[in-house]
Amino acid sequence: MQVVELKHVYRQPDPAFVEVLNAVRDNTVQPHHLAVLNTRHDPDYEPSGEKLELILCTTNAIADTVNEQRLKDLEGDSSAYDALLTGDFEQEARSGGGKLPADLKLQLKVGAQVMFIKNDLQKRWVNGTLGKITEMSDEHVEVRLDEGETVHRVDKSEWEHIEYKWNRQKEEIEKIVTGTFRQLPLKLAWAVTIHKSQGRPSSR
Repeated sequence: MQVVELKHVYRQPDPAFVEVLNAVRDNTVQPHHLAVLNTRHDPDYEPSGEKLELILCTTNAIADTVNEQRLKDLEGDSSAYDALLTGDFEQEARSGGGKLPADLKLQLKVGAQVMFIKNDLQKRWVNGTLGKITEMSDEHVEVRLDEGETVHRVDKSEWEHIEYKWNRQKEEIEKIVTGTFRQLPLKLAWAVTIHKSQGRPSSR
């Protein structure tokens, strides 16, 4: 058996932060690592309201509780967007197993803070971009991105469940779609897990 070790970190370009993350992962944190993290702590900080900001949580359950409460605090009624599933995704949802790419029923209101969970093919946003809901219709929403005043129409995206099989006749590997999942590529995001936040894009 051949062992392959992955060494290059692609999700973070900051070498100092990568060093801290590796130290935490390897349980080798030293005082200078803590000093790097403490430079980001401001005990007198108060949100300005100009930029969208995140509460970092240790578990999905805590983040979900915060997001549900923040959504409830907004004025007006929420609208539900149901996912459309076929094949393997439908079986996973029925069995309760596996992890679906987005919420089966996404509850939103105008003013809700959201995070994109899929890269846009037109490169208008990436997985991790923050925004705020400005308008809603039955099948799509309008989202103002965190940076700037740009507002985009966001339609449902499709995820595919894919299997790869060897085609003996063609002597090549072929891709077989065994299920699809359609939903708005968004999640409520006043709060996210620490794990999710590590992959967020940064303008710094």
